[in-house]
Amino acid sequence: MLSLDKRFNEYIDKSVILVNKVIQYNLDKDVNYKLKEASNYAIFPEGHRYRSIIGLEIYEMLGGNKQDFLDSAVGIEFIHHASMTCDDLPCMDNSKIRKGKLAVHEKYGEDTAILSGLYSWNKGIHLIYNNALKHLNNPSEFQEVTSLVNNSIEELLEGQEMDLRKRKTNGELLESIKKKNILFHLAGVLPCYYLRRKEHLESLGKIGEELSIGYQLFDDLRDVEDDHNADKNNTIYVFGKEEVLQRLYKIKKTTIESLKIIKKDSELEGIINVMLPEKLASFK
Repeated sequence: MLSLDKRFNEYIDKSVILVNKVIQYNLDKDVNYKLKEASNYAIFPEGHRYRSIIGLEIYEMLGGNKQDFLDSAVGIEFIHHASMTCDDLPCMDNSKIRKGKLAVHEKYGEDTAILSGLYSWNKGIHLIYNNALKHLNNPSEFQEVTSLVNNSIEELLEGQEMDLRKRKTNGELLESIKKKNILFHLAGVLPCYYLRRKEHLESLGKIGEELSIGYQLFDDLRDVEDDHNADKNNTIYVFGKEEVLQRLYKIKKTTIESLKIIKKDSELEGIINVMLPEKLASFK
């Protein structure tokens, strides 16, 4: 009998394969420009696809069929990877490595990296809007979704700008993290609009916001443990490991408690346990 962790890891792996197929389909149908090749390089093969998987699970949890939300989930992935391509540029974080390989601008040059980021960004928005049109016949409902997506993107950009500031208060640091990872929130609330289940909008929005901070805290812990970002002014160096761990455990606990109010024993609970595993204790 499989352990819960192994079962959910296998479940996530199957979801990643599903998302990747749709990503590849949307790349393959376009003309083979260099910027498409660079976008393909940015998004494959690495990536946990947690943002899209969370959206798919919430959509199903609210009574929908995952297949009907796939384009929006993949759209979120395109936007996310476009933002990382820009984030790595010399004028931003000046990161030479992303996910264990050369950053896009190191592989293809800054010009192609910027264009490929715009290409992925545009593709992601179109995928979400076209998917929304399949769900919503009422123009006012569709307008709500476009406003939600546009506002999310504005917050993402604002979070990046805040992150680039050399001096930030502790509150500004946490706010920049939440905004830079706003796509977790978007993935959490889009299904509420599509399936007209707005009674869960506040709860799922809060879960998305908590995960946006929680996953970044875990990522900072993992990076420091691996000594990849020892010179970065991330949450570990601002708050210290112990406080970050306490914040992370609290986020995980409150997120799962909020989730249980909507539905007990959902697959999403297991996914969150994989995203923010108990092995966090090893960072103490």
